[in-house]
Amino acid sequence: MALFHMLVVAILAEGTPLWDDNCDSCEAGSAFLQLELSKDRARVISSDLQASRYWFPTKSVDNNRSGQSSVSGPFPLHKPDTAHWELNVPGVVFHQVPMIDDKLNIYMGSDAGKIFSFDKYGAKRWEVNGTGTHCQDPSLFEGILYTACRDGSVLALDMMTGQLLWQRKICKELPFEHYSISVTKDHIFLPAGVDQHGNYVGPFHEPLDIGSPAVALLRREDGRLVWKANLSEWNAITGELTPCMLSDSVIFSGGMGSIFRLSLQNGSLIWKVDVGLHRTTNAQVSCTQDGKVFAGYGGYSRNDANDRHVGGLYALDIKTGDTLWTRSFPYRVYTPVAVGGIQGHAGTAIIVAMGTPGMYPNKTTENHTLWALDANTGDMIWSFNTPSCTAVGARGGTLEEMCWPLAWSAPVISKDGIVYINWAFGGVTYALRDINKDGLCDLHNPEEVSSFDFGIGHQGGPALAPGMLVVLTCHGPRAILTAAIEQ
Repeated sequence: MALFHMLVVAILAEGTPLWDDNCDSCEAGSAFLQLELSKDRARVISSDLQASRYWFPTKSVDNNRSGQSSVSGPFPLHKPDTAHWELNVPGVVFHQVPMIDDKLNIYMGSDAGKIFSFDKYGAKRWEVNGTGTHCQDPSLFEGILYTACRDGSVLALDMMTGQLLWQRKICKELPFEHYSISVTKDHIFLPAGVDQHGNYVGPFHEPLDIGSPAVALLRREDGRLVWKANLSEWNAITGELTPCMLSDSVIFSGGMGSIFRLSLQNGSLIWKVDVGLHRTTNAQVSCTQDGKVFAGYGGYSRNDANDRHVGGLYALDIKTGDTLWTRSFPYRVYTPVAVGGIQGHAGTAIIVAMGTPGMYPNKTTENHTLWALDANTGDMIWSFNTPSCTAVGARGGTLEEMCWPLAWSAPVISKDGIVYINWAFGGVTYALRDINKDGLCDLHNPEEVSSFDFGIGHQGGPALAPGMLVVLTCHGPRAILTAAIEQ
């Protein structure tokens, strides 16, 4: 089948726009320089667990949340041999991450509680109603899609047909914020319950019904409870839970400034690290094969507005929780980092996205920045800055269908060392590399920066598979296809 430009758009009801479209999203040109990567470059994969046969089975690629893909991605994002398709789903809002199996089929949950699968060309394979709203990031494992919904139920669906294999209600309700269900050969790990103490507040200081006071480990075969750990014992709650799953333990951030390692055998505490007062750890964690844990944080204070605009990163020893190094940033870190090999750097790099979300209804102008750091030292490799944009919500959102204005998605690194990330606030996907090694990915240099302006905010990170890059905007999925899709 010859590649061609496809556009599949379902008409959305008119809404109230919240975006001031005054930023220059800047499409890069078509120049492309392919670099050979050094043979000794570190590649981070799931260290203790069997590698998945699927191209993108869980958020940030693997259960270490490395963000390191095993496939090359397109660069530039616009060129003659690429095609793209767009699909809007009326009445459904998405803040999730798309998953891709070994046949290039795409899977996603939604805020409306609907679960979808599409083929590589955007044709719908199946659609299933979950047991409640907010069916969150699924994980794919051995032909089964696992997810959890707002009503406290965990679901196992047949990936081929969408048929329900089993469901298990583990608690009265689960949080509506974006989190990732985690699956291994034997277990499922996820939050349990909803915080009722107002630890998270909205723009009017109203309590938000997000975060969980506990985490739970289930049997994968039927969802039965193995153990539940009450985080209130440590004055902690989860926030956008995205853990590292190891063979004997699980590592995750407790949202309100704590990082935990718990035993998979019984949920007992192995170590706990506190990153400081008035710091949130919603960025969660990324782990490496050589024994490091990276955890970002952001400032949080109900009384000091300036404190909300700072952030940083901790590098911890995976065995002991001891601090290896720290680095402070001028802006909050709110999404997981990616760890792997990038073009222009001989060692392992960390990709850190930072920037304070522009929260409705306060009209704000924010600086959204991406840094690449050396994983061993924290030294700067390069930086990238988006255009400055003023908005009262993420681009494309309406009062009726709110698109939450996070600054960035989680980044992904391709096999050939290109960094892909969604500027969630601005609705633009970027592909980045520092060709001239001057410490800057220049927005106006087409050999270093390519962009695709989808025009709609998209929190979920990009997903890579051979010949395709998939993003999930707040209104529905989009895909960029290359000639490799036909091979």
